[in-house]
Order: sequence, then structure tokens, then C-alpha cells
Amino acid sequence: MKPKDILSADEMARFLKKSDFRGFIEVATSWGLIAASFAIVALWPHLPTIFVPIIVALVVLGNRHLALAILVHDACHHALFKTKWLNEFMAKWFCAAPVLQDLEGYRKYHLQHHKYTGEDYQGDKGDPDIILTRNYPISKKSLRKWLFKDLSGRSAPRLYLGLIAMNLGLMRFDLSGRIQMLKQPRRNFFGWMYLVTTKLFPFLLVQALLFTALYLVGQPWLYLLWIASGFTTFQFFTRIRSIAEHGMLPRVSNMLQNTRTTEVSWWERLTFAPCHVNYHLEHHFLMAVPSYRLPELHRIMKERGVLDNSSVAHGYGEILRLATTKA
Repeated sequence: MKPKDILSADEMARFLKKSDFRGFIEVATSWGLIAASFAIVALWPHLPTIFVPIIVALVVLGNRHLALAILVHDACHHALFKTKWLNEFMAKWFCAAPVLQDLEGYRKYHLQHHKYTGEDYQGDKGDPDIILTRNYPISKKSLRKWLFKDLSGRSAPRLYLGLIAMNLGLMRFDLSGRIQMLKQPRRNFFGWMYLVTTKLFPFLLVQALLFTALYLVGQPWLYLLWIASGFTTFQFFTRIRSIAEHGMLPRVSNMLQNTRTTEVSWWERLTFAPCHVNYHLEHHFLMAVPSYRLPELHRIMKERGVLDNSSVAHGYGEILRLATTKA
């Protein structure tokens, strides 16, 4: 089934319509919640109850790390802003740089995932994300072990070292965990310093600006919350979101069978599913739809019976049960 089979030309145009204003709202919302997370901790200096706002901040900041990564994803489909240069500029500086991602590298990688969803990865063909979900379901003990590694910060170093290597051009861009080093020319110390400075400049600049802003308001230590959330809650939320999207599903080419949508509550939006990323089946069905139009697309697909034989989960609790249930 294709989008044109259930949507009229007018409906298709409406769903694919982008908005610079809505794009600014998406980016501003994420940065507003980031600022609010810092503020709630700064304005609650009382011990020992300060640990309550710290925990809240770690949850929301981890969610916003994920939100910025999702906005990079939307921009790679040219769906974040209507104006092309705004889409590229805002995604690079306000979404990708804060979370150590590269828009162009991710775009090429991710479009291959759409082309070969669910297929074994072989060279330049196949789904590069299949490694993230192909082993599920697993035992409850194994899942608890992986989630504990995420929350304890033990999963993050591999991810961030890989992102640094990919951004430097030392390794092929691949977020699935495979390592393919690229041949490098010989460099002296100054050559390496030039490479690091130029390739990582967006990330280093944004981190410096974030730290400086917190320093100027007299709370430089709050920057540690940004780093800590990237190493803990972000990893935790990302793993469960990834499992939900394609885990425990048939390895077939039909997007209505190999992809899942998860209907969520408000608190799950503040944890696992920012920016309507839970409507993943709808995204695969019509991948250039802006995220803020996905709920309506979900409603129409549901009303017209498109989702009758597809996988629609009711919350991430159901995902965790499926992930630990033998096939």
C-alpha cells in the first residue's frame, strides 16, 4: 500500500506542507525545556531536597537530548523548516551540534535505513539499523543489564567516541555500533589539531556557549547536568525508543508490518517520545511529513483501516513486555 492509495492529492499536499514558524516552535520548545531544567535546579538550592529537581532535570534533559537528535532526523528529511537554508542551518547549529551529530552524515545513513528497513546489512545494502533490534526478544535479565548500563553511564563512552571518530572522518558514519575505520593520510601534531578544531568546531562552540551562559548566571556547575543526562537518561530513553520502532517485528519489506507505532501518554512524551517520534509507522509510510502532522496522519490511517493489521502498541510498558517475551 502506498500513500496515494489512501490519501487524496489535496490531503497529501496538506500533510507534506512545511512551516518555518512551526520549525522555530519545535526548536524553541526543546531549548525552552532545557533552560527550564537548569532553572528548576538553580532555584531550589536546599539540601537534601535538591536531589528531587536534579532527578527531574536529568529526565527532562535526557529527553531533550533525544528531541534534538529527532529534530536532526526531521531535518535530514527536509521536514523541519520550509526554507531549505533554514532547515540546514538550524539543524546543524541548534540541533546536531549540541548532541555531537552531523546532519549530512546522518542523512545518508538514515535514508539507507528507509530503503532497506528490516533487511540484513551487507556492505552498502541492507538496513544499517538492523543490529539495534534483530536480537529481540531477550530475557528479562539481559534487558535489565542493558538498561542498567545505560542509566549508569557505561553505554555512552562507546557512542560518543564513535561520534567523534565519525565527525573527524576516521570512521564510517554508522550509529548501529559497527566499526569501519577509514584510511587516513599521515598527519603531524599540528595536522591533527587542525582536523579536530575544524571538524568538531560546531560542537565545541555550542558547548562553550552553553557553559558560558550558565557561568554568566552564576551557575556553571549546572553544565554537569547536561553532560550527565547525555551519558545516562538519554541512552536509556534511546534504547527503549529504538526497540519500539522495529523490534520484535517480521523481517519483511512491507512497512506496515516491519514498523511499529506506539500510542503514548503525556509523561511518555517527556521521556521516550518527544517530537511525536512514537508515530514511527506513519513516518515510514510518508517520511517527508513534518513531525507535528504525524498525529493527524495516524488518525486518518486508523480511521481508514490502514493500521488494522499493523503493530500499534499502547505505551512503552507493552514494548518492554514484548521485548522480554519469547516469540
